[in-house]
Amino acid sequence: SYKNDSLPFELWSKYFSTMSSALQSALTNLQQNNYLSLAMLVAAAYDYVLTFSDEIEYIWTKPWTWVSTLFILVCIESPGTLSQRTGSSALL
Repeated sequence: SYKNDSLPFELWSKYFSTMSSALQSALTNLQQNNYLSLAMLVAAAYDYVLTFSDEIEYIWTKPWTWVSTLFILVCIESPGTLSQRTGSSALL
């Protein structure tokens, strides 16, 4: 009788340990995704800082052309594309 009563507890214990392992794995993956998102944001910001003077020289001080328009469209689209690839809205 005692063994039969403890059987459901053993099953629940096994279920919760499996669920705990799955939860731990999901949280680890989420943390890694956050680190990757941060690294991509830092790389994009670093690139922007390095090329800002060129942007002013070649885009903002010259007459408006289709290349200027294309440049602006790409700049506007880039943060949205970056956040879609990482699954994070923190980059917007």
